Amino acid sequence: MQNCRSRFAISLGCAVFFGAGIAGGWFLRGAIAKPAEPTIFREPSGKYKFIDPLIGFNVGEKDDFKEYGDLEKKLRTKIDTLKKAVKVHSVSVYFRDMENAHWTGVNEGELYSPASLYKVALMIAVLKQADSDSSLLKKELSYTGSKSPEKPDYPPMTVGKAYTIEQLLTRLIALSDNDAKAILRDRIGQEAVSAVFADLRLSEPALSETGDSMSARLYSRFFRALYNATYLSRVHSEYALSLLSQAEFKSGIVNGLPPEARTLTVAHKFGYRVIEDPTDTVTEEIHDCGIVYTPTHPYFVCVMTKGWKQTDLLDTIQLLSRLVYEETTTTP
Repeated sequence: MQNCRSRFAISLGCAVFFGAGIAGGWFLRGAIAKPAEPTIFREPSGKYKFIDPLIGFNVGEKDDFKEYGDLEKKLRTKIDTLKKAVKVHSVSVYFRDMENAHWTGVNEGELYSPASLYKVALMIAVLKQADSDSSLLKKELSYTGSKSPEKPDYPPMTVGKAYTIEQLLTRLIALSDNDAKAILRDRIGQEAVSAVFADLRLSEPALSETGDSMSARLYSRFFRALYNATYLSRVHSEYALSLLSQAEFKSGIVNGLPPEARTLTVAHKFGYRVIEDPTDTVTEEIHDCGIVYTPTHPYFVCVMTKGWKQTDLLDTIQLLSRLVYEETTTTP
């Protein structure tokens, strides 16, 4: 009789335990947030009957990727320290692993003036036309003189000389040449550039390039479209990133890398803007965004800054670039 009671007690205990487990499972199932559904954006074109070209996608929010939680905390701490020291007014950082699309950031949605970052969209617009016209890059355009009041810190083009579109693209990206920008934009038309922004679901900045219209996270769409070859042909996507790897500006992301890592290929573009602000709240913006080609996991990093001294802003970009590299290269 006692054995029967013991067996009954054991059975009852198991049933209660099993039932509690089921109830707890259902409770946790409702309490644990599900990862965000991917957001997909496609080329808004009606010219195809059988295909619907994919341009890009977002796989979730940063809270979904716990492996970069420590990186986010360290970035936030460093930014807070810089702001308290009055080195910067505003800083945004966006990091994305280009292989698995996991990402993190700090203030990654804050808007800035894109300044010369705009030139990447212009390059893509030119190469989009080259996808349909294989002779385009070899066509020549004459340089009739500078339209920019600023004196460049690189050898200018020769007035009256003809340059191929390929040469102009190199100057546009490698030197950030504003005269090359003017010639190329006149050649392809502003509508072609506007189409790139529309296709990538981005707000287009005014032609004057003033005003805050671009965030670090949004700007990644240009590089993601190139890296994944989802907008241009594979040939021209490769070509675009090779041009970006020739950028002569090294004072941001590149110089922020440890000395032993500065031989890595970095395909990037910087932007610089002097702000005419009568309140002197901020006087300059400097940004640097691009792909760092580490051997195991190429990553995109974009640092956007607002402040007062160019040296302080460049130091900020370098510090955050170093932090991102050191933290992510040790992440399994």
